[in-house]
Amino acid sequence: MYSCTECRKCFSTKKKFARHTNIHRRKYKCSECGKCFPRKEKLTTHRRSHSGEKPFECSVCGKRFALAKNLTAHGRIHSGEKPYKCLLCDKAYNRSGELTVHLRIHTGDRPYKCSVCDKSFSTSSYLRTHERRIHSNVRPHLCSYCGKQFAVVGDLKDHLPVHTGVKPFSCKLCSEKFMWRRLLKIHLLKTHSVGESCSINQSEADIEPRTSVCTVGDEQVAKRRLDEGSDRRSGDKMYSCTECQKFFSHKKYLTLHMNVHTSKYKCDECGKGFHGKYTLAKHRRSHSGEKPFQCSVCGRRFTVAGYLTEHSRTHSGEKPYKCQLCDRAFDRPAHLAVHMRVHTGDKPYKCSVCDKSFRSSSRLQAHERCIHSSVRPHLCSYCGKQFATVADLNHHVRVHTGVKPFSCSLCSEKFMLQKLLKVHLLKTHNVGESCSTIQSEADINKKLQNRKPRLPDGTVGDEQFAKQRRLKEGSNSRAVAKAYSCTECQKCFSNKDCLRVHMYIHSGKYKCDECGKCFCGRHVLAMHRRSHSGEKPFQCSVCGKRFALAKNLTVHSRIHSGEKPYKCPLCDKSFERSGHLAIHMRIHSGERPYKCSVCDKCFRSSIVLQKHEQRIHSNVRPHLCSYCGKQFATVAEVKQHVRVHTTAQNTSAEDTQ
Repeated sequence: MYSCTECRKCFSTKKKFARHTNIHRRKYKCSECGKCFPRKEKLTTHRRSHSGEKPFECSVCGKRFALAKNLTAHGRIHSGEKPYKCLLCDKAYNRSGELTVHLRIHTGDRPYKCSVCDKSFSTSSYLRTHERRIHSNVRPHLCSYCGKQFAVVGDLKDHLPVHTGVKPFSCKLCSEKFMWRRLLKIHLLKTHSVGESCSINQSEADIEPRTSVCTVGDEQVAKRRLDEGSDRRSGDKMYSCTECQKFFSHKKYLTLHMNVHTSKYKCDECGKGFHGKYTLAKHRRSHSGEKPFQCSVCGRRFTVAGYLTEHSRTHSGEKPYKCQLCDRAFDRPAHLAVHMRVHTGDKPYKCSVCDKSFRSSSRLQAHERCIHSSVRPHLCSYCGKQFATVADLNHHVRVHTGVKPFSCSLCSEKFMLQKLLKVHLLKTHNVGESCSTIQSEADINKKLQNRKPRLPDGTVGDEQFAKQRRLKEGSNSRAVAKAYSCTECQKCFSNKDCLRVHMYIHSGKYKCDECGKCFCGRHVLAMHRRSHSGEKPFQCSVCGKRFALAKNLTVHSRIHSGEKPYKCPLCDKSFERSGHLAIHMRIHSGERPYKCSVCDKCFRSSIVLQKHEQRIHSNVRPHLCSYCGKQFATVAEVKQHVRVHTTAQNTSAEDTQ
């Protein structure tokens, strides 16, 4: 063995060692870049990279090359020749170097080691890509569409089809085309049974432009990708954890995940396990309170450098991630990705209970907490109301405190909710988008006042019933701007989702078999069926009265307890229902939002308006007195009239005695 004293490289023959020493002696040095070579021929070939000379031309397609061996390898693309065959499997390659790399799959050899995190790779190119992506902050390759930066050209090329929609990989067996080669491989395997399942075990939903998976770094650490490895978007997950039954799309994700169960990286404080030493180090900061990354503007500190980077954009106003289909911009790439689903209509996160789909995992989690879970851990310190999320509690607390954190930059107005600010900007200053701010201030204020969480004994049906009530009120006269109109009944709605749910009534999807009435959801239909069956599953523990809805039982129980939790801040009156308080507040404000279409008389509530229309403008008198046969428009009028007969009977009985 011959060893170089300069770089410690070893050589098997004296001839190879002598050639290598020419590099250190700078015998063959490039005058352009200063790089040294062991032979004159290598230097001559290298100089073509500066001059652009490509003397070797392909006779089939005309493509030119700087080296003869590259032309030879290229020619095999046209001929289909793959002379380098693996002796351990049936794979073949058109270059000897590709076969050498492939053999390391069988041997497990990874000779190229990262000097920073000790991770090993089978090729030097993989190592260089890893170092650029993970351990370098340089991102020289810029996307001309959204401004996103990439460490290597390959990542940028993988990313561009998201904007251009180009699908360069086509199936030879059918007409399908795909953005990425891996999607084509999955298609060949699933549709035509062609290919190897071990190398393409990811589902189509999992394939995205390449992102780094390394156990070293800050926000690039593998935890986020590892968590996403078991998300509910996946279709084909071949690697299963025997401990917690989680599924992963790649073996390396499973290997990292198993560290959580083996307690290899275990927190001494709380005993929680992690998949890497760097995620454990970050977790320990939650116990120590260490926040090494400080904002130079406001002094706020963060545990992770990535959080500081995102926070700094709140001061600079920078939003580098721009949507190419509209003029929206975002300060995080994840927010842009979620926004793009507005245009594509993609909702990959599906609820396992009600099959409702969402654009982001956070919205799915909020849905599951609010609708399908009875846990309400967040308690209001003012009135004792319970909420499923901190955001709901924060919004509610402003009703008590009167805090208005959202201020208009064009005038001195302040608002409790960001939606109210958007409405103000649109109506007063003509700034903003009408589609996203079409609700009136009165609608939003009412929503804030009436926002009430379900109690632990509430059901999914109760929430759906509340949704139906909001749908009915979606066309009342309080609305200022209603952009979505039903083509069947001309009702207008302030939200596209409300219109979509309302259309189920006309489609007959949720139709009652007894009376033929249609509803906007299956849970509302289920509650309606109780009116036919007489089912009342909720019973009062005091008087035994039964109710069809849990919320009706809750309101009824306040009759026994005398509880009136909804207090007027302007007088000493209190109410057992939030709706009654909302109507009462209109006495102070003088608001009468419900207008009669016949005589233009206005009322404080929709119920009073309905009674007015029945009494004054309608000839229908469906309620009959059993004593004298007189007819009345409302039940209340019949009850009041019946007292005339019952009082007379009692008086005559007393006279007889």
